[in-house]
Amino acid sequence: MKFELIWSLYSRQSLREINIYYSKVASEKTSKKLIQGIIQKAETLKNAQLIGQKEILLESHTNDFRYLLFKNYKIIFSVNNENSTILIYDIFDCRRNPELLEKLPE
Repeated sequence: MKFELIWSLYSRQSLREINIYYSKVASEKTSKKLIQGIIQKAETLKNAQLIGQKEILLESHTNDFRYLLFKNYKIIFSVNNENSTILIYDIFDCRRNPELLEKLPE
């Protein structure tokens, strides 16, 4: 069964911030390529929802968070089997302090 992919406001904001940053420090082309890569990686979840590893830094949350890696970024998501949806919560830069990930809003 194919699942629907839903991007949270928080994850969309993360994508915007990544886009702005790489547009300034690299180029529009680099930024666009990176964003497209993140989105394409997330799209793979539609057909294989549990391919990501469990995110141990978020075990205290009520949701079962998983992640996929794309370059330096973790695509943080949870799967809702009842609604056949996958919610992308955040795009987290792995070069940042991991404690910031623990503050992810539910």
